[in-house]
Order: sequence, then structure tokens, then C-alpha cells
Amino acid sequence: MSTLPARSALIHALRRVGAVLGMALGTLPVSAAAQTSDDGIPELPVAERTLANGMRFVVLPRPTSPTIAFAVHTGVGGVDEVPGETGIVHLLEHLLFKGTTTIGTRSLEREMELFPQIDAVFDSLVAERDRGVEANAVRVGRLEERLQALEARARRFVNPNELDRIYSENGARGLNATTTAEETVYFVELPANRLELWMILEADRRLNPVFREFHTERNVVIEERNLRVDTDPAGKLYEAHMAEAFRVHPYGQPVVGTLEDLERLDRPRVEAYFRRYYGARNTVVAIVGDVDAEATLDMAERYFSTVPPGEVPPPVTVVEPPQDGERTVEVTFDAEPRIRVAWHIPALDHPDAPALQMLSAVLTAGRTSRLHKRMVTQERIASSVVSSTVPGGRYPGLLVVEALPAPGHDVQELRSAILEEVERLRQEPPVELELTRVRNQLEAGAVRRLRSNLSLAFELAGTVARHGDWRETFRATDRMVDVTPADVQRVAQAWLVEQQRSVALLRRPVVADATAPDSTAAPAEAGGEPGDTPPRRPAQAGADRVRQRIEVGLPRVAPASPDAEVGRGPALAFEPPPLRYDETEPRVERLEGVPVVFLEDHSLPLASVFFRFDRGFAHLPRTQYAAVTALSSMLQNGGTERLPPDSLSLRMELLAMESSFSSTGEAMASGFNVLSRDLEDGLSLWRQVLLEPRFDSTEIEIWRARELDYTRRSEDSPQSVAYSAFNHLMFGEHPIGWDMGADDLTQERVNPTTLRDAHAAIFCRDQLIIGIAGDLSWSEARTRLEPLLQAWPPCARSLDDPAPPTVRSAGGIFLIPKRTPQATVVLGQPTTVREGDRADYFASRVANSILGSSGMSSRLMQRIRTEKGYAYGATSTWTAPRRSNGILAMVTSSRTETTVPAAEVMLDVLRQMSEQAPERAEVRSIREEITNGMVFTLQSAAQVVQRRMSYLASDIPADWLETYLEEIQRVEPDDVLRVVKAQFDPGKITWLLVGDPDILLPELERLGPVTLLEASADEAVEPVSAPPRGSPRSLR
Repeated sequence: MSTLPARSALIHALRRVGAVLGMALGTLPVSAAAQTSDDGIPELPVAERTLANGMRFVVLPRPTSPTIAFAVHTGVGGVDEVPGETGIVHLLEHLLFKGTTTIGTRSLEREMELFPQIDAVFDSLVAERDRGVEANAVRVGRLEERLQALEARARRFVNPNELDRIYSENGARGLNATTTAEETVYFVELPANRLELWMILEADRRLNPVFREFHTERNVVIEERNLRVDTDPAGKLYEAHMAEAFRVHPYGQPVVGTLEDLERLDRPRVEAYFRRYYGARNTVVAIVGDVDAEATLDMAERYFSTVPPGEVPPPVTVVEPPQDGERTVEVTFDAEPRIRVAWHIPALDHPDAPALQMLSAVLTAGRTSRLHKRMVTQERIASSVVSSTVPGGRYPGLLVVEALPAPGHDVQELRSAILEEVERLRQEPPVELELTRVRNQLEAGAVRRLRSNLSLAFELAGTVARHGDWRETFRATDRMVDVTPADVQRVAQAWLVEQQRSVALLRRPVVADATAPDSTAAPAEAGGEPGDTPPRRPAQAGADRVRQRIEVGLPRVAPASPDAEVGRGPALAFEPPPLRYDETEPRVERLEGVPVVFLEDHSLPLASVFFRFDRGFAHLPRTQYAAVTALSSMLQNGGTERLPPDSLSLRMELLAMESSFSSTGEAMASGFNVLSRDLEDGLSLWRQVLLEPRFDSTEIEIWRARELDYTRRSEDSPQSVAYSAFNHLMFGEHPIGWDMGADDLTQERVNPTTLRDAHAAIFCRDQLIIGIAGDLSWSEARTRLEPLLQAWPPCARSLDDPAPPTVRSAGGIFLIPKRTPQATVVLGQPTTVREGDRADYFASRVANSILGSSGMSSRLMQRIRTEKGYAYGATSTWTAPRRSNGILAMVTSSRTETTVPAAEVMLDVLRQMSEQAPERAEVRSIREEITNGMVFTLQSAAQVVQRRMSYLASDIPADWLETYLEEIQRVEPDDVLRVVKAQFDPGKITWLLVGDPDILLPELERLGPVTLLEASADEAVEPVSAPPRGSPRSLR
């Protein structure tokens, strides 16, 4: 463990990072690369250029993998909107994926001829709706039908989602965007030989966007709001809390927009907003990866120099008035309770900001933090507690503590505990050790942030946009390191005061309560009575700004042309240069009979160690299910024979260990990452964790209570209920279908004895594979691993492999009643394709991508989102285990009224795939997407090591990746048709829906008999150790 003083330790780490990056790049002499500025900031080889139009580019070469990450930061967010326009920035985020004058376009002229008609019909629709109770319902219905029909006509002249398709078939990963209160960021990663393709596509997107399919996409955004706010208790409470804390400042406006505003946003207003604020002066681009900096900047000059400058949004001059006392808002919603306590704090450029961030870490960062230790561990009144600063940093914001009460406890108990701990900080400063653990984590974080090209691109673009200097991202960390205990006490006294506090509570409705089940009760001032919320800002001023924007909105401009050609033609004609990359093969050895996979990597001063055990809960009886599941948490948090739980947590935090556990039916895995200088200490500690667990009875009881609470809270989410219930329907009492319930979580089944039995059965040497990657040699790795393996006990008994599951084939329609504005539907059936069936297996991989797993370009997304606007997303999963049958499943969440139509569309898509072979171009696109994207499995030594470990565990040959790509390239359209036709059976489809029975039942009963199921903690909760929700489980 490092013994350097806090500030010296951070500078030491940053200097090491600068040296390592420079040597890896080969673009600077080692001596120059290792230099740091006087304040310890690494002199990374960042190249910058500001174009004549004001657009800024930041490039960081990193040839550690043949990939590039791009982040385009636009300095406009929800805070820059005015009443009547909330959600406009987020809607623009969606629309900029719709294509340009050439991309996604079949006939631009004929498409745009319809735009004035569409806009006029929408204006008439809004005007009719504005009549309120006097609105003519028949006329409203006809106008809605007319609007849909006109958009459908315009769609005939569109190649939907072509931008996504071009990116995907070129191997892109993570094509997306995010909108916050203060900024919008568009991002993607590509193979390194697609740099110029990105320039072609993104310059075109900035110069020549077409805001097509406008009203359908607006409906998609409304469905996103339903998903993230109206059916989600956390989103519901967040929105109410922000509106109460910021009654005047636009921070109180929802970034996704209010439903009222979204329903009124029109194309001319949105396009004018784009022309004004999405110009060059308001844009920063960061490019990080395997590039030549100067050549990249020269290329950017050619492609982006003609982007219009545009405007920078004027700063928000409205200041939130000081509160007169604590404000409280209570939300009634059919979900488990939760609480948010917040204080107004200054903007991020204020001198007190670093100390406030340190204060937040002292309160909730880690298991030894004050609030976690008191509320979760000692008093057990909360199942979790976290803190953060929201919603941004440009203007004064909030420091928020959010907590979930444990079973049998109330939000008011949590409120009291939070306020008492804050008051304790106001009365006396934290001890130095509390800050030391945070500083150590900052030190390791300063290195870990450099592992990901995409994370670095985000940081560089955001920091340059906000502060003008990329080095500020390191200086901000440095300022936190310099915070003293006295600083923390001072800012607590200055800012965490009752007068500037706001509290938001979420409770279930009670029968006698007249408040609607999903409504927000009126807020109350301290000492006052509930009353109306004052206007967020002067209404007239807001209305004037809205009118001004419409009147002076810039007209649509003719397509612009930079010095280099952009658009569909150049993109499709683009021929990438060869991708040069030599993958380093990991070393595979046996130490004490245990396979060890090793790969040396000195690009960063980090080391990662992985442990995989080929045993899981499926190898043991159901009575041990909860005990096996508990191991992931108890090994990390339950102490060791030498260290009680708190001491173990503190040691891990002081080492800044990044640890993980995972569990599936047939395997368990564990791993950690530390600074390479701390690897010996890390391995020594992890030896205790894995071989000498204490299984502290108090920690076990905390875990049991938290799991019981989790089973209840999972019922708050229609998606969680649907996925878990579907797995249980399809697999019954087989381990794949197990759901954690109260019967599993009894003290008889979860106690120190049952955990020791489960630990002995799984964490034994005969089933172990180890991987190690990072900044060390094989000799060093061997020296450190041999003593550990010599002490590892062999397995005391053999365990039989689980029997293959019997997958439900009877079909049927099942409904779990839950009254929310959005419902979830899962459709699935058994399939007989297995991994060993070479021809069918690879054809099924391509078929699933075409159906629903390839993002926006998939058929499900095109039909359900792009054409119909029914849902924010739709996806498919086709499992093909090695030893048993799998399932083919499709899922979406939609407004309750459109859920059954959306399900029928999903079935129609699958039926069409069983009757007609896909176009050759569609299959080719998927083959290219899979093949070109494989480079992202080679981004780090840790990835390469973990992949080889999984191959060893499954007896897969080392050249499997090459075989996989070769076989994918052989799949033809007739292969896809053959496998879907052979597998699709409408009579075996199981429908599982979670939603409002009053709306869904009549629609479902016309399709066949409906079985109502009851959502209970025993039936509809997925264990935390299960694979990610949304992908049905399977054994290999």
C-alpha cells in the first residue's frame, strides 16, 4: 500500500500515467512524455485546434488498441429551454439520427413536399385540442389519423435508420447520444481505419439534417418519458423534487420535457432551435484512439470548416431565490417508499465545490462511509443510501442524499438519521482517515479513467467545453485531494442549512387517501400549509422568449458542402484502409494444476486478477440457492477470519480496490483491479477474502433484509416483473426459472453454516481458472500466485451437472395486473438450435440480429419504433445453449393502449421472416456488423484474458473467434429463412404481459383465453446474481 502523502501520491500516479502514455504512443520522446507541469498535471500528447468557424477539436492518440472513440459535445441542455419548449433539446437528440438530405433519403423533394401539409395538420390538431372541454373529439380523431397517414406517405421516400445501418455495418459500437440539463453529447466508437467515415457522416449530420418522421419520433420520446418517469418511482420522485427545489430556475424543468410541452412541439420550432444553437461555436469534438493527431486535425478542417458558426445559448440570468425554510414534497405512487434530502449548493466553479464533493464522499462513498455504516450496517433502517450533486455544475445546484428504507422502517426514520449525521459534520470535522480513503480512490481513479477511449473522449470534450482547457479535469481531482477535514466542516456549516433544504418523499397511496394513486401531492413550506407551487419564472417573460424564437427562427438552408464530400454517396463508397493490429496471445500455464491465463500490459500502472469457478447454484439443491447467491456479497462484505467486516471494507477502500463478483447457474467469478504497485497487498487481501471468509452473522442478516426488500421493490418495475415471470413460465422449477423469494431467504437457509457449505462446494481448486493481466511480468505473476494456489483446498466432492431444462411449448396468454400508463410484453417460444449445430447456429445468430438484436436497424425497431412510434425500444434474444434447447424471445414496453398492437407487430415481423428470405444486402450488413465489430473484443489485455478463460472453461478451442467470423461470413439469406422457418411455431408462443387489465384484457381476450397471474415476491423477482434483465437465462 502506498505510504506517499496524499498530494504526492496523486502527482506520482499522474506522472506515471504521462510517461506510460507517451511511451505507448511513440509520438514523443520518452523524456518529454514523462514531463509534468508544476502542479503535477501530466503533459499528455493532446493536440487541439479551433477552426475558423469556432468549432474546437481535441485529439489524443492512443494506439493501445485499433479503435477510436468520438464525442461531439454541444453546449445546450434542458436548462437552456423556456416554458412551452421543455424537451426540445432531447427531442432534437433523437431527430439527428433520422438522416440527412442524402442519408436515409430516397426522394428528398417528394418527401419535403409533404412537410408543410404535415405541419398544417398538426397545427390544426393542437388548436382543436386547445379548446379543452369544447374540443370536437371526432375532429381530433380525424386529424390524428390524417397526421399518421401523411407521415406514412412521407416514409415511402425514406430509407429508415440508414445512418445507424452504415455505422453498424462498419463495426460501430455504442452509437448513441445523451442529453442532460446542460449539454448534449453524441458519441460512438469505430475501428481505427474508419476515421474518415466518421468525418463523412458527422459533417453531413451537422450540415444537412432532415427532421423527418417528426411526429412519430415525438411519440417515441413520450414513450421514453413513460418508461423513465411515469412508470418509474425513482424518476417520478426526482422530477417532483427538482420542481420543488427549483421553483424559478430552469433546473426545475424535466430534461425529457413535460407531456404538455411534448404534445405541442412542432417541426419549425425544433428546426429553428437547431439552426441557432447547434453550430460550430457551440461544439467541441474529442477524438481518442489509434490516430495521428495532426492528420486527424487536418481532416477535420476539410470536413467541418463550413459548419455555420451559430450562437451560444445566453446564460440563464434567473436566480433561484433563497428559501424561507425547508420545503417538502410528497409523491403518492404504487411503489415501495424512498426519500431524497437536498441542500442548495454553489456552482462547480465556486471555491467550496471540491470540499462539498469530499463531504458527499464522506457521507456515502463506500461501506465505511458515515451514512452507509450507520443506516445500512449498524441500525439497519435503510437498504441503501447514496449521494450526488445534481443536475449539473454551470449554475448553483443541489447536494442530494437518497435512501431506501429497509422493511419495517419509514422514510421519516431515514430523514432523521441523515440530518443527524449532517449536523454531526457541522459540529465536528471528519477524521483524517475518512479523507485518506477517498484520496486513495481518487488516485486510482485518475489512472482508471484512462482505460477507456470513450470515457476519455467524454471527459476531454466536456472539460474543454466548460473550462476551455482539458487539464482542468485533472486539476479538479487535485483540488479534491487538497481538501482538509476543516474544509469539510466549514462547507457543511455554510451550505447544509435547514433554510436551504428540500425533502421529497415517495409513499404508497392509502385507501382513505383522496389523492390519486400516481399523483404528486401539493408541496408545503416549513411551518406552512400545503398550497400551489409558485410559477417557476415570470410567465410573460417566458412567453415572449418562445414567441421571439418562432418569429426569428432561421429558415431552412440549402445543403452545405465542405471542402471534402459528405453524405450517402461518399459513405457507401468509402473503402477503409487495412486495419493493422497484432493481437498479443495470452500465455496459458498450469500452476499447482490450475490453469492460469496471463497477458503482460504496461500501458497503464494497473493489474487485474480474475478467478473463475465452474460451479454455480444450478449444481446444488434449491434449498442452497439463496446461500450461493449470498456468497457474492458476503465474501466481499462479511469479513475474514483475521479482519472483521468494517476492517476488511476499510482495507479495500484504502487500497482503492475495484472488486467484482458474478454468478450464473453454472459458474461463479471474482476479480479485482489495483494499482500495480499494490498488487502484492491486493492478492494478500483477496486470499483472505476467498479462502478465509468469516461470514459474519450480522452482515448476513443485513443481506437477508436487503434481499427481502429487493424482492418487494422489484415489483415496482413492470419490466422486472415481466422478465422474471417469463423465465419462470418458460423453465418452471429448473434453476433457470428460479426466482428469489421469501421461502429462500429464511434464517434456516441463509446463515453462516449454509454459506460455509456453499463456499466449500464452489470455491475449491479443482474447478478454478485464474487470469491475470496488467503491469507485471510472468515471473512476477508466478511468484505471487504460487503461494496462493498451494494453500487452496481441493474440492471435497464432485457435483453432477444440472439436467437440461424442459422448455415450455404449450403457448398461452398470461397477464399480471399492474396499473401503470405503460405495459411490458414478452413473447417467446422454445427452439432446438444448439451451439454445436454449426449451420443452424450461425444462421440463428444472423437471424436474431435481423430480428431485434442489432439496434435501430433491426426489423423490430424499424416497425415498432420508427414506423409506429409505439415504443422507445424493442429487442429480441435467441439463446442456443450447448447441451439443451433454448428460447427465442421478443420484448417491448409501450403505452398500455398500444401494447397489444405492438405485440402483434412483433409476431408479424417474425412470421414474415419465416416466410420470406431477407434481402442479400440485409444479410451482408449484419455479417459486416459482426465481423467489423469484433475488434472491440481486443481493446484491453483484461478482455483478452477473460475471453480465453471462458474458452478454457467451456472446452472451446483457442481459435474459436476466427472460426466464428469465418462461419458468420458463410451465412446466406436462404440459411436465415431455413432456420427461422424450422423454428417458428405460433402455437408455441407464450405471451406474458404486465399492465392495466382494464385496458389489456378486452384486447387479449379476442386473441384467446387469458390466464391472470399474481405478482408476488415469491414469483416475480429476479435475483441480483442473474444475468442482465432483458436477456432470458440459459445454461451453456
